[in-house]
Amino acid sequence: MANSDFVKFLMTAGVYSTFEFPDDKTVLSALNVEFDSIFENHIEPTSFSFDLYCPHCEDDSVYYFYNYYVFDEYHINSYGRIVSYITVDDIKYPITSDGLRVLEQQSFSSSTLSDFGNVRCVIAKCSRDANHQTITFVQRFADSIVKIGQYPDAKFFRNTKNISKYKKYLGVYVEELRTALQLHNHNVGVGSYVYLRRVLEKLVFDKYDEHKEELNVSEDEFKSPRFCFEDKVKTLKKYLPKFMLDNVSVYSILSKGIHELDEGECNNYFEFLYASVTLILDEIILAKEKEFEQKRLTGIVANIKGTLSEK
Repeated sequence: MANSDFVKFLMTAGVYSTFEFPDDKTVLSALNVEFDSIFENHIEPTSFSFDLYCPHCEDDSVYYFYNYYVFDEYHINSYGRIVSYITVDDIKYPITSDGLRVLEQQSFSSSTLSDFGNVRCVIAKCSRDANHQTITFVQRFADSIVKIGQYPDAKFFRNTKNISKYKKYLGVYVEELRTALQLHNHNVGVGSYVYLRRVLEKLVFDKYDEHKEELNVSEDEFKSPRFCFEDKVKTLKKYLPKFMLDNVSVYSILSKGIHELDEGECNNYFEFLYASVTLILDEIILAKEKEFEQKRLTGIVANIKGTLSEK
C-alpha cells in the first residue's frame, strides 16, 4: 500500500519538520478526513493501516494507529513545574508513567484543545506485535503541523533495513550511516554530510589495504592529503563498484556541502547522496555474495564429481 504524505511525515520526518496544509480545498478536505481517522479517540487498532519498517521485527510490516492523546490542561505544581493532564472519564491524570498506564486500559473522553500548545500524541503499533510501537508528538497550528518529538527516533524507521545488511561488511561504520540519518532527521545537514563522507573514505581505504600489494602506490602516498580522492578512486578502479567510478563527484559534493553549503541546501540533497552511498554498498555486497555463492557451488560440484567418479 502507498503511504500518504502525512503518514510519511508522522513516521519518518525529522523532529521540528513542518507539514504545510495545502491551499487546494479538495485536497485539504481529503486531508481532514485522514486527520479524523488518525487523531480520533481510540484504543483498539483502527482500520487506518500503513507500511513501515519495524526495527524490532527487523522487517517491513503493517502498522495501525492506536491511542491518541490530547494534552489539554496544565497546572503549575508547588515546585514551579508545569504538569500536563489528560482527562479520562472525567478524571484528570497527570502525564506520568502511572497516568499513561491508565490510558492504556481505557479510552479517554473527548476534549477540546486548549491553549496548551495544541499538542497531540499519536501511537502506532506493529501488526505483528503490539509491543512494537512508535510514539509521535505534534503541535498543530492554523496552517501547519510541526513534529516536536518521536520515539524511537525516525532514523530507525527510515532505511534501517538497508543499513542492517551492511553491518557484515562495514562493521562499526554502519553507525556512521545511522548517525547521518539521525542528523538529517534533526535537520542537521552539514553534520550528516560528514558521516556520509566518512563511509566513502572507509570504503576506499579498506580497498587499498586489501589490494595494496598489487598496486604501485605506497601507503604513505595513497593516504597523503595531497593524493586527492579522485586519484585514490582511479588507483583502485579495478576493485571499486561501477557506480562509484561513474559518480566519484558524490564525494566532492559532500565535501562542498561540509565547507560551503548551508543547512537547508545540505538537507535538500541528502536523500539523493544517501541513496548514492547505499547503492555503492549494495554493489559491493552483491559482488561478495556472488563470490561466496560461486565458491560454495564450486565445492559442491567438485564433491558430486568425486562421488560419481568412484562409481
